Amino acid sequence: MFDHLEGRLASNQATRLVLRVGGPDGAIGYQMRTPLGTAERLVEEQGLKRVYTLTVVQDERPQLLGFASPEERELCQLLLLVSGIGPRLALSLLSADTPHRLLEAISQEDLVFLKSIKGLGPKTAGRLILECKDKVQAWLDKVGLDPSLPVRSLAGEDATAALMALGFASSEAETKVGKALVKSPDASLEELVKLALRA
Repeated sequence: MFDHLEGRLASNQATRLVLRVGGPDGAIGYQMRTPLGTAERLVEEQGLKRVYTLTVVQDERPQLLGFASPEERELCQLLLLVSGIGPRLALSLLSADTPHRLLEAISQEDLVFLKSIKGLGPKTAGRLILECKDKVQAWLDKVGLDPSLPVRSLAGEDATAALMALGFASSEAETKVGKALVKSPDASLEELVKLALRA
């Protein structure tokens, strides 16, 4: 449908953004779900942010996903081919760590790491390894992912849930945790909650 969109960020939450495109101020706002930290990694040219997009249909409803690079989008497409992995879980997998770390875990059958990702149970983790292991090295060689991409914290979703338990609205909690992750991507859950409360 769309390969990419260029515009200005109208809203930036931890796992969701709105990009205004068309005209000097942006006539249309596209809302899209993203992996953690996407907005901070977007390429910017002449004041416009570029988001690589993927349209998926779940429960007969189309959704727009956004990524900072074509490689990350292609990895998401690979994950979506696995039975039991939908858009939400694919984004959780991409939010857990760098693409290289995820692919390394699949290649090395690292079930401990994979099962630590929220929403990924042992059966789906096993299918992920079984269906993707042979493709991992060839896929890495083909797209040449940059291993220096920033690491994203596994504590992000738990910190968001903690803030919601304290009474913050979902969108506000995601925004605060997103800002905290930018400052300290390797923070523990406790540190992340403290940073988010000060954000």
